[in-house]
Parts: sequence; C-alpha cells; structure tokens
Amino acid sequence: MPVVINGTTGVTTPDITAPTTSLGSLNGGQLSGMRNKIINGKMEIAQRGTSFAALSGGVYSLDRWSNFNAGTTAVITASQQADTPSSNEFQHSLRYAVTTADTSIAAGDVLGVRQIIEGYNSRDLIGRTFTLSFWVRSSKTGTHCVAFKNAADRSFVVEYTINAANTWVYRDWE
Repeated sequence: MPVVINGTTGVTTPDITAPTTSLGSLNGGQLSGMRNKIINGKMEIAQRGTSFAALSGGVYSLDRWSNFNAGTTAVITASQQADTPSSNEFQHSLRYAVTTADTSIAAGDVLGVRQIIEGYNSRDLIGRTFTLSFWVRSSKTGTHCVAFKNAADRSFVVEYTINAANTWVYRDWE
C-alpha cells in the first residue's frame, strides 16, 4: 500500500487504490467504506449466550442487540434462532417473545429491540440518502415501527405493516 507523507506535519496517511473490476471499483460509491452500519445483523455472534429470559431494559442479548423498555410490565425472552427467511444468506435470527403481556398499556409504555450505532460510525450518513432494509417476522399482524433516534432529542419513525402472521417479509426504505 503506498503511503503519502505530509512533509509539513509529518503525518502519514494510507493511499489505498483498488483496481476497477467487473464488480466495479472499491474506491467509491456503494462499495467504499463501511456499507452496513448495523453490526451483527446476521445474528451470528452470541458471546453472552443464545437465550435470555426476563430481559430488563438495556440488557444485551446477541452481540450489539439490546432491548429497551420504559413503564411496561411486559416480560420478554430473547433467543438466537435457526428460523430464517428461505433462500438468502442468513442462518440465524433474533427472536423476542413476550412471556407476560402488559394488560394495562399506558401512554408512556415502551418496549423494543435496538442497536446503538456510535456517532463516528454513522457520521458519513449526515446529509446523505441511505437505505434501511431488514427481514421481519411477527406472530401479530398490523402496524409495526422502526425508528432512528439520536442520543438527545430527535427521532425519525417509519411504520410498516405485517399482513400475514409468522411469515418472513423483506422491508426497505430509502
């Protein structure tokens, strides 16, 4: 790898150049840098275990995935499963099962699964269009939500519909 030395500051910076192939160039566009901001999106890494009963808020299950809850009395169990969409590259999924339902849901009650993406890992998305895509399966039909939220006071929520229970569905938004 050629190294460029800045004579003024003495700082070295790598200059990586990959040739253009039939697959395109790695130097720019969609293939450059870290394309996927989600770590362990294939749910393969489970250093803490593969099953987690009665998760409380902020507890991690599979690596990089945690749950959040506020105000709810619902109890959930998380587990790594071999149940995945057919004919794709995934071998595992993350299942959240409600073992005790909240029978009196209040306005501030929240329960969900999340991955925290550190600011430096997502700063290249600022002011750019990007795509969120995922596979989802639910035993409950109806409206579900996915959200982006900063650490302070801003969020963006997108609703999606599950039309058929217990069926894998691919969702994406740009």
